[in-house]
Amino acid sequence: MFMVERQNNPYLQITKEFDTEVEGTKHFFLDSLSTFYFLEKFQRFVMEHEELDIGGPTFDQGKLFKAMSILGIPASLFALGQSQVRNRAIMLEKEDETSSIVSFVNDKGNVIQSTVAIQNQRALFIAFKKVYLLYQFENEVKNLLETEGIANNFSEGDINTFLLF
Repeated sequence: MFMVERQNNPYLQITKEFDTEVEGTKHFFLDSLSTFYFLEKFQRFVMEHEELDIGGPTFDQGKLFKAMSILGIPASLFALGQSQVRNRAIMLEKEDETSSIVSFVNDKGNVIQSTVAIQNQRALFIAFKKVYLLYQFENEVKNLLETEGIANNFSEGDINTFLLF
């Protein structure tokens, strides 16, 4: 609950309920970190690399792979279909000529979460955003969590929470 500035009425919005305080804290922590990485790092990269037109009408698979290369993100974190999944990754599958589905898959190829079929251009942007966040989780957030002694307490569902920003 929080007070809105210059108003005397409290405003309460329930976004999610948890059985334990630990679950709620973990969700809040992951959501906050995800927001930070998206707003402070991802958006900065997008603005610094306007030539890639990330999220724009000319953003395509080639530009997605170029952006991944610039960032040092291994191609193994992005899969074009189930047959390419070798580890935890973001998978992009064509639904038809105009739409695709973006999924987060674990190292066994099991789908943890998927979008509905969305327009290809939007799907490419979402896939890149999720690949970026997954890379950040694997390379920075996981180390941060290990330093704090809590890395072993995070499941695939928790990683998915981090990717959902």
